[in-house]
Amino acid sequence: MTHRKPYYFAHPYSAPPDAGPGESRNICWHNFEACNARAGRLIRLGYVILSPISHSHPIDMETYRAGEPVPPEEWYAQDFAIIAATDWAGLILAPGWAFSKGCQWECARFEERELPIHKYADVIAAGPVTDGKVPTLG
Repeated sequence: MTHRKPYYFAHPYSAPPDAGPGESRNICWHNFEACNARAGRLIRLGYVILSPISHSHPIDMETYRAGEPVPPEEWYAQDFAIIAATDWAGLILAPGWAFSKGCQWECARFEERELPIHKYADVIAAGPVTDGKVPTLG
């Protein structure tokens, strides 16, 4: 089995600031499910994917239920530490990324490192990884 570098999958998560607490949790849950479906599709195509929302959402929900939610800035710090410490193949931006402060910040970290940045729809259109080789991504 050949070693392939992972892609970081940036996906919107948080609700707009004007959303109420119940609406905010529903939006986060919806984005978590959409993120997992999209990350799963990328993995089925043969990409090695790190999906921070898939990791952090269950923790976020539990700390929220316990009355000790983790502030967004701490999640950004967690993500940025992972970005800095990993040898990435690139970044894949989910639909809606341009409206997400977190996705914009993640994108800026990849731009600073001059790493490839791709949109989800372009990666899906490029097709599967074949014999360990990633198709040409635009």
